[in-house]
Amino acid sequence: MHSYYIDRLRVFSAFSVVLIHVVYQSVLYCNGGGYILPFNLLCFGVPCFLMITGKLQLDKQEYSMSKCLKKVVIPLLFWGVVFALMEIVFDERNIQIEYIFTAFYKVLTGQSWAHLWYLYMLVGIYLALPLVRCVVKNTEYDKVGILILVLFVFNSLIMDLFKFATPDHSFAVQLPITSQYIMYILLGWYLDKLEISKKKLVMIDFVGVLMMVGTSLLGYRVDSIQYNDVPTVILSVCVFLTFRYFMNQPTDKITNFLVKKSY
Repeated sequence: MHSYYIDRLRVFSAFSVVLIHVVYQSVLYCNGGGYILPFNLLCFGVPCFLMITGKLQLDKQEYSMSKCLKKVVIPLLFWGVVFALMEIVFDERNIQIEYIFTAFYKVLTGQSWAHLWYLYMLVGIYLALPLVRCVVKNTEYDKVGILILVLFVFNSLIMDLFKFATPDHSFAVQLPITSQYIMYILLGWYLDKLEISKKKLVMIDFVGVLMMVGTSLLGYRVDSIQYNDVPTVILSVCVFLTFRYFMNQPTDKITNFLVKKSY
């Protein structure tokens, strides 16, 4: 059965990513101000994209790593080289053949444009998916939930507590799996199967939005690279579940068109 809510969520998340970059410029130029709230409320885009990946890839009978990597590596190399080459030419004010090799080296070492970070991260996710699929397929649903909870506590909750309470210190116990992105991959699979009443979901949504509004009023801007702040995780879960329970009807032509143009 086709999950129409995934199509809508993909389009909605894409627009949120575009808008958060627009708002980010206002946050920088205005030193935060009233732009922090819309910025924080738009932070669900990347986490939802990762949860969509988790829902789709962990549910498949077979996973083609080469096919997934091809969709990411080729654009990453092409545009990474183009962007890096542009910077070299602008800095040196001339054009030489060897600049192409320098640009390629910059891409391999992560020195191209910063907004390509998501593609670098996605390559790592696709390489790790076979192991994650193995864990999911050989673990009970409730135990996957416990694993997600542990990842959340170590990668989000404890980090936020120390960030505000004692910013110069960190928790001594370290979890071997330090990637919150894997947590989002697991969350996508887990939340797609979670049974919850719509009444409870509305209450959770209210708490999630209220938490983000409160965070914004305190003048705190969430991390838009790590996406591991507690309010970000909660809001992203709320958005994902809201689309699953309230927006799973067949999509219109415009949504279908936009979905086909996305990854």
